[in-house]
Amino acid sequence: MAELHIDPQANNQAEFALLVRDEWQGQGIGTLLLDRLTILAARRGLTALNAEMLAQNKAMRQVLAKLKMPISFKFESGTLVVRVELSGGVTLA
Repeated sequence: MAELHIDPQANNQAEFALLVRDEWQGQGIGTLLLDRLTILAARRGLTALNAEMLAQNKAMRQVLAKLKMPISFKFESGTLVVRVELSGGVTLA
């Protein structure tokens, strides 16, 4: 499952979430879902995607590492805050 929620305060950004059942992880599904989300976000004119995740979520960190666009990470209140910059980094297929 993949979701985008456009930020009503900054309508050029969205929060994203991915969920892949444990038995389906490691098969490229998360990567495919995130690729599709970035394409859909870019088509809507969004410039950034944001998410919060547990720092120990190694699978999600690996999915993010496969993106060919700038990503920043910072710790806030015990979680890892992720920001994916879409400007100029998404090929609309």
